[in-house]
Amino acid sequence: SIYLHSYPSIRFISALGDPTASSGSGAESWGLWRDDPGPRGVYLRDYDRRIGSKTDLVAPAGWKFDPSDWWVEEHGLIMSTP
Repeated sequence: SIYLHSYPSIRFISALGDPTASSGSGAESWGLWRDDPGPRGVYLRDYDRRIGSKTDLVAPAGWKFDPSDWWVEEHGLIMSTP
């Protein structure tokens, strides 16, 4: 029989590692968002207009862009840091 776990809410995880690995370590450095970061993201093509041209580097959704620590997803969305 199959046993399914119910989780209280959806989580979004980002991990950087060897795509061919089947085991390993380092999960403590993964990013975890409690809310979907996508809707708050800014497309790379829009960076100059929506974030880069501002002195405070705040995205339209209110999160602050940190040039030394940032995340981009596979469709080109810059996302808030988890």
